[in-house]
Amino acid sequence: MALHENISTIGQCSKIVINLKNPFSSWMIYPFACAFAVIGAKCWMIDRYGSPTPFWDQWDAEGDFLYPRFLGGTLHFSDLIAPHAEHRILATRLWSLLLLELEGYWDPTLQMLGAILFVLGLAVQRRRREMKPAPSRT
Repeated sequence: MALHENISTIGQCSKIVINLKNPFSSWMIYPFACAFAVIGAKCWMIDRYGSPTPFWDQWDAEGDFLYPRFLGGTLHFSDLIAPHAEHRILATRLWSLLLLELEGYWDPTLQMLGAILFVLGLAVQRRRREMKPAPSRT
């Protein structure tokens, strides 16, 4: 088989692969590769430089206010929506309580990794919404 025939066959195979209706077709590999590189870098930074010691206002927001009431059984919904500094952090408090229940103890490193997964989930959900075909107007 001549070199020219091999090149022609390779070109035909690549056209077939590109034309497949695969969700991971050629153009989609780049955003996924970038996302995994960013996620990998964040996980590496947390592993390398992260500290299991709570940071700044975690001491009073979670350690002094949220967790003692939750573990003591005196946490009410009004505590979850109570303002902290200048904002209300209901979602953050619920997320912290979920991670506390799953892990069994307060782990700020797990909270950092959980935040990465949460943001990844939001990005995937947004991407899925963008890929849905628009409803037809007929």
